[in-house]
Amino acid sequence: MLSSLPRFPLAHLPTPLEFLPRLSAALGPRIYSKRDDQTGLAGGGNKTRKLEYLLADAQRLGKRKIVTFGGLQSNHARLTAAAANRLGLETHLFYFEHRPEEWKGNLLLNHLLGATCVYLLLGVTWGLTYAVAHVMHPGAFRAGEGAGAIDREATASLDIVIRATSADGSFTTSTFTISVNDVDE
Repeated sequence: MLSSLPRFPLAHLPTPLEFLPRLSAALGPRIYSKRDDQTGLAGGGNKTRKLEYLLADAQRLGKRKIVTFGGLQSNHARLTAAAANRLGLETHLFYFEHRPEEWKGNLLLNHLLGATCVYLLLGVTWGLTYAVAHVMHPGAFRAGEGAGAIDREATASLDIVIRATSADGSFTTSTFTISVNDVDE
């Protein structure tokens, strides 16, 4: 099934399995660790495999911008920025937190990889809505003006449908009304 989907190779695969002798001795069965830290993309991680398919599909569809969100030290955001950078795609990362005074760790790497980072204090529902609209129609929103701070003409044809996957693999599809009142770029 996966072989029928477009894929852009990003990872050095297969990653090795490492035997863990002390943990195995303590628990009984032979235990191994899958070393996805060795995928080779910006410090590695298990999200690289998923990004190979998602970004190949984005390229197939002619997309130029990639949007995702997460915590300030999100490994997923770091890997997305690295993968999109490798493919020459714009990366927009949205954080539902205050902009930190200092960039460290993954956040620093995201900036070095050329990602546009936006810090939102809107909560997930409003933040996701703003994130998608901001990338699709830059300048259509005016921060700090409260509800209704939308350029109606610029967004007249804007449909925002966000499809998210939860940890259990189920899908949620939502349509949102846009209202922005606190954005820190």
